[in-house]
Amino acid sequence: MPESGRRRRPDASVAFELLLAVPVVVSSLAVMALLGQLVTPHWLVPVAWLASGAVVFLPAADRVLAHVLPPRQLEAVLAHELGHHLAGHSTASLVRWWYELPARLVIFVVLLVASVVLAVGRVFLRFGNAVMGFACIGVVVVLGVFALAASPWLLLVPVIAPLLALTSRHAELRADRVAAELGYGPVLQDVLQRWISDGHDDARARAGLRARMLASHPSCAHRMRRLREAA
Repeated sequence: MPESGRRRRPDASVAFELLLAVPVVVSSLAVMALLGQLVTPHWLVPVAWLASGAVVFLPAADRVLAHVLPPRQLEAVLAHELGHHLAGHSTASLVRWWYELPARLVIFVVLLVASVVLAVGRVFLRFGNAVMGFACIGVVVVLGVFALAASPWLLLVPVIAPLLALTSRHAELRADRVAAELGYGPVLQDVLQRWISDGHDDARARAGLRARMLASHPSCAHRMRRLREAA
């Protein structure tokens, strides 16, 4: 039975994406547990936050595509999105984003405060007040230690980020395959060729190796090649 005829069933990329999110989610749980100390009972905030992950909103289709693409090509794109839905890609990404949010917000605030303190320290140094300048640098170091203690996953970002991107690219190819099984393979190739003509792959090539490693989508040329191989 073709995969497109099956019911919704998560694939390996979903499990791998959620597994890679574990370090960040643990950091988020620690943040929520600390916030829970402000209310009684203390377990209420972290438990409510964990339960909130059951509420998942799937993003709507892009309105821009509806106005730009011809009807048949729009159908092919929607068939691709159906492939994501059947495999649980959208749900997994949204759940991961939600559970990572507290840790990411803490890191954002820490970086923002550190930037301000460092800027103030530079002003002190510029005007010859070395004591206050180095004191500000010391505060930044303390903030960095706090950030690593609250979210040790930061040390794993150089490894986790490329793996998450690789998982996302695999999910895109799987969604393309579902669209092809639904009969939209040639039309989807037309869409991809259109994007190549618009300079998508050229911009990707100019972005450099690091950007390609962190890209969430394969190149259009690679996707077309995989669609032709599956035909």
